[in-house]
Amino acid sequence: MTTDAPKKDLTTKRKTLPELLNDENNKQRFAEMLGKDARSFQQNILTVYNGSKSLQECEPESIIAACAISASINLSILPSLGQSCVVPYKDGDRLVAQWQIMWKGLIQLAHRSGQYERIHLAHVYEGELVSYDKFKGIIQLDESKKKSGRVQGYYFYFKLLTGGSFEFYWSAKECVEHGLRYSKSFQKGSGKWAEDPEFEKVKTVKAWLAGKEHFLTEGSGADAMSAKSIVKNELQTWGPLETRIKEMVANDQAVIGADGTKRYIDTTAEPAGEPKTYATAPTPSGDQPFPAEKIKWARDAAKKQGVSNEQFDAWLALQVGDEAVKAAAAEIAWKKVAAKEAKAVDVFAVKAPEAAPTEQQAAFLVTGTATADFNGNPDCYAIKDDSDPVVKYYTDQEAVYLAAKTAQKDEAKLVVKFVDKPTGNKTARWIVGLVA
Repeated sequence: MTTDAPKKDLTTKRKTLPELLNDENNKQRFAEMLGKDARSFQQNILTVYNGSKSLQECEPESIIAACAISASINLSILPSLGQSCVVPYKDGDRLVAQWQIMWKGLIQLAHRSGQYERIHLAHVYEGELVSYDKFKGIIQLDESKKKSGRVQGYYFYFKLLTGGSFEFYWSAKECVEHGLRYSKSFQKGSGKWAEDPEFEKVKTVKAWLAGKEHFLTEGSGADAMSAKSIVKNELQTWGPLETRIKEMVANDQAVIGADGTKRYIDTTAEPAGEPKTYATAPTPSGDQPFPAEKIKWARDAAKKQGVSNEQFDAWLALQVGDEAVKAAAAEIAWKKVAAKEAKAVDVFAVKAPEAAPTEQQAAFLVTGTATADFNGNPDCYAIKDDSDPVVKYYTDQEAVYLAAKTAQKDEAKLVVKFVDKPTGNKTARWIVGLVA
């Protein structure tokens, strides 16, 4: 008779966050990055961890990885300082921590580059915006005209040590539309973007966007994300940043794996927490944010007004750009019909062009080149010249973009071939090649 030997427990108990912080390898890791400040930073990790029930349910390794990003660029993770934060997100049946940089952290990194004389972000409250010419970039504000503490928009300014200065204005509505475009969690009705009492007043974000007034609440999640959006986008587009800092900013909203790989789960997984009742939700009509659903919605709505699929497709094919550009054009066109400004059969009518766009040449001094978001197309480059009013050229050719950067650096003229193309209800000057 034989007796079976007792089975060994092959399962390995996962270490808790405090245990991981006491691990010698992690202690050394933070010490190498922060020196004498490592101990206080690790205490801040525990403070943030103990103050969030959702974070306590996250895989502790993901919290360490997220906090290590902040440590590597010496940004605080304390919410009160607003430099960076660690956010819990659902990833299937797992709960993991995602690192996010906030607008104060972005400005801090810009200062450290040593290339900025001044840099500033300001809330624009109801009544303070006197005028805004988006084509010339001229913004007039008057603090004495403030009517309330509701946030109407955001003003961002920076001046380089080389003398160049830039100023930008994003309305609250533009910020929220930007959030809906790029944040999967916001589209599902969760995350910091969806947190604002102004949304609750009208029940849904969709109703807020459709309203005549567009204000946000200072200190809300949507306010913080809006401020971050204008700072991050304009700094990355127009402001010089050190290569290492750019690499760190690329970690924004990423979950870092044990092997160092980045996963941007805000576009692939649902955020932690229950969706808020006042957030945007799909409707039976197919009125959804982006972009194929929006095209389908416009097609179905147009069909009910007597526009055939063939006619709609022919009209859509004439819109210059990718699917997102076409979706935006479809929405603009249908809004004209919804506002009874035109009939669907007229808006979506296809007229044969009298002639192909005439190819022209231009020589100009480049005042700005950057990867731009042209009607939703992030792979299009915008190039400005120094005329008055400033003329903006667009191209999807990387060679033209690189040549523009060189011309700008050398203060030389860029000579191009271009055509004027209609896009939606506007005309864009589109570079089709360089003149040798």
